[in-house]
Amino acid sequence: MKILTFCDYFIPAYKAGGPIKTLENLNKYLGNGIKFVFVTRDRDLGDKSQFPGIQTDKWLNHADINIFYIQKRTVYLFKIFSLLRTTKFDLIYLNSFFSINFSILIMIIAKLMLNKKPILLAPRGEFSPGFLSIKSMKKRSYFCLVKLLNLYNNIYWHASNVEEKTNILKIFPKYKNRIFIATNITDLEIDLGETKRPKKVKGKLNICFISRIHKGKNLHIAIDVINKLKGNINFDIYGPVHTESYWDVCLSAIKKSPKNITINYMGYIEHKDVRKTLYNYDIFFLPTLGENYGHIILEALSTGCPVLTSNHTPWNDIEKYNAGWIVKDNCSSEYVNLLNRIAEYSEDELSKISKHALNYFVDKNNIKEKIEQHHRLFDQIKILDREGSRS
Repeated sequence: MKILTFCDYFIPAYKAGGPIKTLENLNKYLGNGIKFVFVTRDRDLGDKSQFPGIQTDKWLNHADINIFYIQKRTVYLFKIFSLLRTTKFDLIYLNSFFSINFSILIMIIAKLMLNKKPILLAPRGEFSPGFLSIKSMKKRSYFCLVKLLNLYNNIYWHASNVEEKTNILKIFPKYKNRIFIATNITDLEIDLGETKRPKKVKGKLNICFISRIHKGKNLHIAIDVINKLKGNINFDIYGPVHTESYWDVCLSAIKKSPKNITINYMGYIEHKDVRKTLYNYDIFFLPTLGENYGHIILEALSTGCPVLTSNHTPWNDIEKYNAGWIVKDNCSSEYVNLLNRIAEYSEDELSKISKHALNYFVDKNNIKEKIEQHHRLFDQIKILDREGSRS
């Protein structure tokens, strides 16, 4: 099975976070007759120039993966027409619902070309209530338009968990039997040589945020919460700026920090350095509006760094395992109360939670089962498509 995969960003890009790693791991672990080829941008998130040393508008073998980097100045519609006409494939795999260039236009072109190959679409969290609340009018209008045009009729859907399947059904209730669940594959291991964490001092707290600086990640809420804390608090922010106007809002909030609060913007870090960075903090804080998976949360837990996040991720049971804390619907006062309490923890108290975080990671990161889920997903599509072509 050859899968023609469209995504906004792919290796060597890393600033767009989890989705890149998700696709890289699919390619890495799903052998046995499944071959992925990728069509993507010629640059990383927010970059003005293309990747150095990489040719565009032609198939390349990069890191043993077949990738087609589309040049920004390319006549995009013509290029997609050409790719769909000349590339041999068994399935089109889209990794966004709202991406104009790498999902919407491809759906339109495939429809115009009377494409007979199956299409699988992974919304990657875009149907979560929090994500839909951003530019909600535009999104609702698009939903109405595509339903009117039957643009997504007869496609298949890839949900990362039961909650995402529920969110898809709220928008497209007729597709109940065409939605398949397969959890993202995370190839992380605990390095016991690096699990020594910084010493916790009562009255002090060292917190980090690692993610895209985007409204959906709620960094402005995190900063407002941090500014209300007691004690000696350090808050370091890592991640690429997605929207300058939103970053300006965050900078404005940082300027209001009281004397007991230190907030630093540390820039963005490559994926290979993320876990090294997480080892240096007492808490990982992500008040997100919604994650279909949240690679960074699992990465934090794999280093023994307890997580404080919202109830809009698949990891809502971390509190039950005493591996972190969940706050319902991003209630600011609850975040403040929790962080003030954690700031007063002793070394021994936080160390116990850190060990629970590591145990939770080990229990949840079953790579073999996740690989089997994805094989079942693609096998089911193959069977259904074969049955559909005979009818």
